[in-house]
Amino acid sequence: MPGAIDDPRPASEQAVSALNLQTITSIFFRDEKVFNEAAYAIFGMLFVAWAVAVLRMSPNMDNHLLSLGALSVLTLLPVYHRSYDTRFLLLSIPAALIVFEKRRIIGAYLCVMVALETISIQHWVQLLLQRDGLLQSVRQNKAWLILLLRESDIRLLVLFCLFMVALFNIRDPHEFEGHDKQDWAAAENPYNSVDPLRNQTEDGWAT
Repeated sequence: MPGAIDDPRPASEQAVSALNLQTITSIFFRDEKVFNEAAYAIFGMLFVAWAVAVLRMSPNMDNHLLSLGALSVLTLLPVYHRSYDTRFLLLSIPAALIVFEKRRIIGAYLCVMVALETISIQHWVQLLLQRDGLLQSVRQNKAWLILLLRESDIRLLVLFCLFMVALFNIRDPHEFEGHDKQDWAAAENPYNSVDPLRNQTEDGWAT
């Protein structure tokens, strides 16, 4: 409802403290039904991508924590949340540390993004814009509005995308362990490798 505390539209001063996809989709669509459906559609696609990534992973504790970390980010997107609800991202800290252990670069980005997401500066930016008389100009420019007053939502999307990259790229360590054992066994005793010509020759000499 326009003017309500949960109104995500650009004209609402309360929207700066909200955390959901509607605060972004309402910038591009005026009709409440349309921007809600757009937000749900985006969430649906992200959820399907998450489910596909989880189903291809082998069941172990690290993978469970990784999937839970990504899900804790995703659950903040479809419905009304306030900026202080980012405390739910505490559930993603173990996942970020697991990624950091396996992939240093993307893990470092994840740790930084989780820390930054718990700090929202949008409200203070809005107060500064109001003081300088620039708030209406920013609201009329979609790009500036998203960058300055919806940056928490953008960071949340980036954080989820980083988790998805980790889910699709980090494989089960036991799978690598199995390959390593086979490689070491072949290196230590190369005569155990499968060689049809050699086996045929040996069979011939044996007869």
